Amino acid sequence: MRLVFLEKENFEENLYYLSFEDSKHLFANRYKINDSILAVLGDKIGEFTIKKINKKIIYGSFNPKSLLEKPLYKLNLIIGLPKDRALNPIIEKSAEIGVNNIFIIPLEFSNRKDFSLKNILRLNKILKEGCKQSGNPFIPEIYYLDKITQIDNLTEIKDDFKILLDENCQKKQDFFTLINDNRVENFKKISIFIGPEGGISNNERTFLLNKGFNSVTVGKNILRTETAAISSMFFWRLYQSSIFKI
Repeated sequence: MRLVFLEKENFEENLYYLSFEDSKHLFANRYKINDSILAVLGDKIGEFTIKKINKKIIYGSFNPKSLLEKPLYKLNLIIGLPKDRALNPIIEKSAEIGVNNIFIIPLEFSNRKDFSLKNILRLNKILKEGCKQSGNPFIPEIYYLDKITQIDNLTEIKDDFKILLDENCQKKQDFFTLINDNRVENFKKISIFIGPEGGISNNERTFLLNKGFNSVTVGKNILRTETAAISSMFFWRLYQSSIFKI
């Protein structure tokens, strides 16, 4: 674990204390008194230094170093609701890669329609754990949309360069074609749309193209949903990091 998130209410005797789970992780990594780890408290980032261990709970002081500054460049993921087998690794890697927002939508060919607040809470836990392991201080926001037409109301993606991963892409253009055919500045804010295991319907494809999404192929092979999502997120975040020096 490379990072801990402190809670303002977890404070007693002038020290912050970690949850049992976080304490257990630090014990497993042989942390001891006076050792420090990167920590986030509210809008500040700094060092958490272990001062006391009591009944398997770690207590420590927080020394803020700076205010958290939101990244200037953005990567959003929009995904057709898949099964948990695909969804869980996508969510975990989204946190590690540094995605800003995740939108989940049930589509015509989704193999499941069941989704609830309980699912959101579980996925938020996965996101937080992914951030701790990767040292990412920004936990992605996750949203559930009832239908694809609600994309119209998403202010978070309004000005983004929109990419649709499409196995039936008519133009046969790929990521490198997009880079060659567009100004670099267009890629400061990117939204990627990925369908579920069953793909997207013709009506959904037409809707997305009419909303400004650029249809691209990711190669001759048909990729699993999680493979397509993770590889695409990584490609574009790496591109943004290289070009814009994030």
